[in-house]
Amino acid sequence: MRPIPRTLALVTVAVLAFLPGGAGLARADGSESIASRVGPSLVFVQTEFTAGVDIPFDDGTRRLDDVTVTGNCTGYVVDAAGYIATAGHCVDPNDESILNSFRERAVATVARAQGRDEAWASRIYEQAVEQKWSVTTPDGEAGAATSVRLRQPTGPHQVFPEWTAVDVVAYQGFDEGDNALLKVAPPQGLRALVISDRAPEPGDEVVAIGFPGAVQSTNDSSAIAQPSYKNGTVSSRQTSDSGLVRTEISAVLGQGMSGGPTVDSAGAVVGTNSAGAALRDEKASFNFITDNIALRTYLESHDVRLAAAPEPADSTSPWVWIGPLIGAGVLALAGLGWWLLRRRRAPQPPPPPAAPLPPQQWQRPGPPPARPPQPPMTQPRPPQRSQPPPQARPQPPRPQPPRPQPPRPQPQRPPLAEQPTVLNQPRPNLRPGGPDQPPQR
Repeated sequence: MRPIPRTLALVTVAVLAFLPGGAGLARADGSESIASRVGPSLVFVQTEFTAGVDIPFDDGTRRLDDVTVTGNCTGYVVDAAGYIATAGHCVDPNDESILNSFRERAVATVARAQGRDEAWASRIYEQAVEQKWSVTTPDGEAGAATSVRLRQPTGPHQVFPEWTAVDVVAYQGFDEGDNALLKVAPPQGLRALVISDRAPEPGDEVVAIGFPGAVQSTNDSSAIAQPSYKNGTVSSRQTSDSGLVRTEISAVLGQGMSGGPTVDSAGAVVGTNSAGAALRDEKASFNFITDNIALRTYLESHDVRLAAAPEPADSTSPWVWIGPLIGAGVLALAGLGWWLLRRRRAPQPPPPPAAPLPPQQWQRPGPPPARPPQPPMTQPRPPQRSQPPPQARPQPPRPQPPRPQPPRPQPQRPPLAEQPTVLNQPRPNLRPGGPDQPPQR
């Protein structure tokens, strides 16, 4: 790809990202995106039930001392004012599963006291469930006393790092809708989930979210495990004889995920995790969530201000026409700059050829001389006469080697006359008695 078209493409993408409707490209359609949308609104709910059990012995009924049974569930924020939704059976002190937990604890206590085996304890527990042994609060009221608190796992959006007590505003039994509403002092930073106003249809993709106990057991006991996200689809919509609507989903709901939200691809709640059941001749479990339409009505009846879904871009918004106008202007400027740059880089046309020389003077241009010609050292030769054709031209005589010339005698210069000096004077006569001889002694 050439640099200029690549730059233009990048500018186009950047402009389209700022145009209205660009947020649709970032629509959540996977678990990771759902986690960023739903995760900050999830809370880990822990309920402590305290009650005693009346055991019918042969010699009379005896009350087992008060014991505490702990249940773990999931909740999610539905109003930034501190309202949290969860499943009704998570906080219902009269829920049959909670009462059976106390009966099982009572049977186990008696079995240890009498030294009974597991087979005996299992048979007596079935009898306790069938006879509905009485379970009462320390004050003697039917059911169990409840104490609810919540906490959040570590993360960038953690609002409840420590255990925080909450109040139970209202709850529905499992056969009444299985919804509950909690209230906590509203700290800053709560993010409410949107409750969808459209009933889910079979085949819709959903994600069930919660804190399964199996995952929590593998985590540090001093911290809350991160939530689990289970993908699935809507299997069916079922209506009971009493008119209660439940939605069946294919996502698996583990223990501890009750009360968590099941959301669609946009992160809107389509139901609260309610129950799971498995038949003996079926390998797959049947998991149900509450009806989101009934959930909206239940929450609004308790003064919950539901979060509004993001509205599509309004046609009267100025960005509807300002955005495209800015984008068109940027694209036009980018195109103009590209055109100018290409024109600047375009090759220049060659200059027009010079006028041709006359035919008699046409010569092939040669390379320019390296330096200007020097004047000749000798006289130029006279122009030669026209020579006959090569076949009639006589052969020039061969040059003869030059004869040696005798050397010319060089004039002899006369010897120079010897000048009288001390060195060339004649020796004096030194004979005895001569004039120059020194006197004899």
